[in-house]
Amino acid sequence: MKKSLSIKLITAVCLSTILWSCRKDKGVTPEEQIQLPGQGITAVNGLYVLNEGNWGSNKSSIDYYDYATGVYRRNIYGQANPGATLGLGDVGNDIKIYGSKLYVIVNGSGKLEILDVKTAKKLSQVDISNCRYVTFHKNKAYVTAYDGYVAVIDTASYKIDAKITVGRQPEEMAVVGEKLYVANSGGYSSSNYERTLSVIDLATNKEAKRIDVAINLHRLKADQYGDLYVTSRGNYGDIKSNLYVIDTKTEAVKKKFDIEASNLVIDKDFAYIIST
Repeated sequence: MKKSLSIKLITAVCLSTILWSCRKDKGVTPEEQIQLPGQGITAVNGLYVLNEGNWGSNKSSIDYYDYATGVYRRNIYGQANPGATLGLGDVGNDIKIYGSKLYVIVNGSGKLEILDVKTAKKLSQVDISNCRYVTFHKNKAYVTAYDGYVAVIDTASYKIDAKITVGRQPEEMAVVGEKLYVANSGGYSSSNYERTLSVIDLATNKEAKRIDVAINLHRLKADQYGDLYVTSRGNYGDIKSNLYVIDTKTEAVKKKFDIEASNLVIDKDFAYIIST
């Protein structure tokens, strides 16, 4: 019998995640090293932290925590790339590792930065206006853009192979089998939000259909059984945020949780939900 995930809820008044945070300081921040207790973890070398920075301030930055030594290094991008006088850019929105490379979405600067995962040295840059999130499948990087498409990027050549039309203001993505699911938000139209997931056939790079879910979709994660967990941000008023589960076999909503969910991560049989 197919198992289902358990939900663990994390509620906070003031929220700061380990991958996204904001700063109020001005000017390009030089690298700073802080000694923290080591964790003694051998399976993982360290943790990258993407600091969003205030919108319009060009203050996005990357930090790195070494689990073995306990050294926390602030603004490693500037140290690794001294020629980048303007720093990483404006509004860091997503960061992920794929293979030997670190991929950073810088939304306000309209670019995907590709860095060496060990040194944080810049390898390449792909310009994508209003880019939001990145995910990967079979040596391709998929990047959502608020202009209503998903850019398909070859991870060897760094070239855009295709642009796949989806809904308005797409957000997070998840791959199940040979399909890419995209959460459409319609976030620029508060009176007419999108309410669908786009289903993309990865063999053809074409949108095959859309699944009706709820308004203003945002976070999207797949579990090990092929189900999708997607958050709706509601309308920030009388319609609250919520969490939905999609069965990818029937491509329909199978469950709705009465949980105001702003973010989530899935590990094995547990979904950890952040609610604010």
